[in-house]
Amino acid sequence: MSKIQDQSHAFTRLTYRAVGSGTGQTEFIGVSDDNSQTPNPVNDFGSGDIPLSLDDYKELEDINNSSTVVHLPFVVSGVSFFHSVPGVPQGKGGLNLTSCLLARIFNGDISTWDDEYILAENPNLLSMLPTRDFPITVAHRVEGSSSTKSITQYLNLKCAVHWPADMVNKMGSQITWASGSLSCDSSGEMTSCIRGKEGTIGYIDAGHGWDEGLTEIELQNNDGYFVSSLDSFNSGGTGVAATVAMKDVVSFDESFHDISLLDQTGEDTWPILVMSYVYVRKNINEYVTASNQGLLSIFLQALYEPRYIDECKNFGFTPVPLDVKQKALYSIQNEIAFSTEDPWSFEVGIEKIDGQGAKKISPKRRSYGEYERSKLSGDVNALMTPEETTEETADPLLQIAALSQRIDELELRNAELSNGTTETEDSSDKTALGFAVISFVFWCVAILYFAVTKLFLNM
Repeated sequence: MSKIQDQSHAFTRLTYRAVGSGTGQTEFIGVSDDNSQTPNPVNDFGSGDIPLSLDDYKELEDINNSSTVVHLPFVVSGVSFFHSVPGVPQGKGGLNLTSCLLARIFNGDISTWDDEYILAENPNLLSMLPTRDFPITVAHRVEGSSSTKSITQYLNLKCAVHWPADMVNKMGSQITWASGSLSCDSSGEMTSCIRGKEGTIGYIDAGHGWDEGLTEIELQNNDGYFVSSLDSFNSGGTGVAATVAMKDVVSFDESFHDISLLDQTGEDTWPILVMSYVYVRKNINEYVTASNQGLLSIFLQALYEPRYIDECKNFGFTPVPLDVKQKALYSIQNEIAFSTEDPWSFEVGIEKIDGQGAKKISPKRRSYGEYERSKLSGDVNALMTPEETTEETADPLLQIAALSQRIDELELRNAELSNGTTETEDSSDKTALGFAVISFVFWCVAILYFAVTKLFLNM
C-alpha cells in the first residue's frame, strides 16, 4: 500500500486495520440495518488467513441470487509452535514433536518436559532441562483467530483420539486447554507469554515468531521428516502446497470453505500452512465509486506483481505459485465488475507523457524517504549475505561480538606499535583496525535499522 501511494501521481490513501481474520470477515460481510435485510459492508475489501465459511458464503449468495464473493489467494505462510524451554537450541538437535505429542501437551495430558513420550523423540532433552519434572505451560489465544483455527484443525486431522472434533474451529475461550494455561490474545501477547515464563509453548504465525527470535519446534510432517517452518520457507516447500490444494479449483467465485493446506505431502513441507486471501465482492460497482474501483483494481493486481508482493518475503510469506497467480488475475479482470470509466494502470518501462498521468502507478516515481530506505536495505542485505555462512556469520549479534573482540585485539596491537614495544610497525594491522571499525559501525546501523523498522511496523 505504501508503494502504491508513493508511485501514484494522484493523491491516494489506502488503509488497512490488522484486527484478525474473524473481524475482517464480519466487516467485509457487514450487518443489516433496521430497514433492510441486505448487510452493509464497512470496507471496500476484506482480508484474512481463512476463507469465508460455507454459511457466510451462502448468505451473500442468497441475498444476490448468485455467487457474489471472489477469494484472491496471494501469499502462503505457516502457523508454528514456539517455546521457551531453557537450554534447548533452535533447529536440528532442538525439540522434536509429533502431532499427537502436541495434542496431548495442549489438552494437558502431558504436563512435564521430561515425559517419557517426549523423551522417546528427544533422547538428549533430559540433559538440557534445568530440573526433573520441569513443567509445561501452554499459551493459547482467547478470541477467534486463524492461528487457533489452523492448529485445532491440524491436531484433529492428525490425532483425533487426543483432539476431538468438538475442540475444532472454536474461539480460544471455548476450548478446554491444559490446566494453568496462559491466555494471550494477540501475536504480541503470545510472544510475551512465551518469553515471560520458562517452559512455555504456544502457537503464532511463523514469520512473527522468527522476527521475534523465538525458538521453534521441529514438527513431523506428512512424509515423516522433522522440519521447522523456517527450513520449509527457505527450501521453497511452502508454495508447493498451494498448487496441490488449489488444483481442482476452476473459478475463484466458488466457495473456498474446504480449501486446506494442512498436512500436504513433500519432504520439506511444513504441515500447518495457510493462504492469505483478499475478499472482494463481484458486484463491486454497487458499493464503491468508479474512481475508487480503479484504485482497488490496481492494488489487487499489485498483489501478483513481484516488485510489490516480494516485499512479503521479508516477513516469512511466500507469494502464491504461477498457476494460482494466473487464476487470480483472470478473476480480477473477468469476475469482478470493475468500472471501465476511470481505469488505473502501471507504467511499463518509461512511457513519455502517459507515465505522468494521474491514474498511472509508476515505479519511476520515488520519494526521498523511500529511496534512502531502499539504499539502506541494500547495504544491510549485502552485510547479511557473507560468502561463507557459519554459525558465527549467520547471526548478526555474534558477528558484532566477534568484530568487537577483533577491534579490541587490534587496538591493543596498535597501542603496542605506538609505544614502540615491538620492533616493526605493521601497517596491515592498522589497516585491519580501520576496516574492522567501519564494519562494526555498519553492523550497528543494521541492527538499528531493523529495530526502527520493527517499531514502525508495530505502530
